[in-house]
Amino acid sequence: MSDTSRILISCMDRRLSAFLDSEYNDGSTVFVRNAGANVLTVLNTVKQLSIEHPIKSIVIAPHTDCGAMGLVEAAINGRTKTSAQIDKYLVSQFKINKFADRKELESRINCDVQEASISPFARSIGASLDIKLIDLSTLDIPADTGRHILTLVKPSKTMYLDLIRRYSDNVGMFDSYFIQARGIRDVLPDIEIAATALHISDIRLISESKLNNAIMDSDVNVLKSQDYLAAAKVTAVSR
Repeated sequence: MSDTSRILISCMDRRLSAFLDSEYNDGSTVFVRNAGANVLTVLNTVKQLSIEHPIKSIVIAPHTDCGAMGLVEAAINGRTKTSAQIDKYLVSQFKINKFADRKELESRINCDVQEASISPFARSIGASLDIKLIDLSTLDIPADTGRHILTLVKPSKTMYLDLIRRYSDNVGMFDSYFIQARGIRDVLPDIEIAATALHISDIRLISESKLNNAIMDSDVNVLKSQDYLAAAKVTAVSR
């Protein structure tokens, strides 16, 4: 990623990948993704990337019809109870905000919360900051096949279509959610959301470098130690 100049933080939602490929993958953008484009669990990743490469701009791209924001709304309104981990790293930062409905939470509050979280760091490295809300209703999204997997991969400039092709069992472009961060432990809250709120039990790790294989083996062990993943299938795919 020697020519990286932009970091894009977006949601793990499976419906975004084709759009991100077409609109943002210009060869100099590195993608970081989690539940809800939540800066809190990927800030360490962004900081590390900025040390390794000059970053000129940061883009945060949340979206409408977001499952993570639906979970936040339900938790704040008392319709569901989240774990201590999800409450600490996702829900808690929204509790001081008042919003009329989920639409306002997605279109305004989440954008404001994430902007406030990343702005001091963006200023400290002299990077521009843009918030781009993605309206899913404007995208061409095929019917849901019902097959959902979760792909874990390090921050990357690789096209999502190319990542999907690593799988030998015909995983479709819209079948996989993506979480991308430097450290698996940072995004355990996001993985828990995928497993408990989205009911994804097929979790796969992709290594883009042979040097990462040992790290990936360690990550698999970390995942298998999580109680909420007891029934999940966790596999690794090496380059």
